[in-house]
Amino acid sequence: MGEIHTDSSSLTVDYYTVSFSANGGENPPAEQFVLKGGKAVEPTAEQNPTLTGYTFAQWTVNGVAFDFETPIAQKTELSVAWTLMYQAIFRRGESS
Repeated sequence: MGEIHTDSSSLTVDYYTVSFSANGGENPPAEQFVLKGGKAVEPTAEQNPTLTGYTFAQWTVNGVAFDFETPIAQKTELSVAWTLMYQAIFRRGESS
């Protein structure tokens, strides 16, 4: 949790960081600073990372789909879940 102080008053603002892991992909979104109890902003399709051979599926926390309506109450790291686009299987000694 971070705090923001001003020189002219004793205002304290509590916030948490929400970070995004590309999970092997490239170009994750920038981390967000979210007020305690606030909500993270879901990245747009253009902001989501990319990984050759896979499509973006969803953002997860500990393997569970993350709901961007969830109030942020702690430092949070979101990881991307990927869906395999294709898979080629070659077997030695077999012919078509």
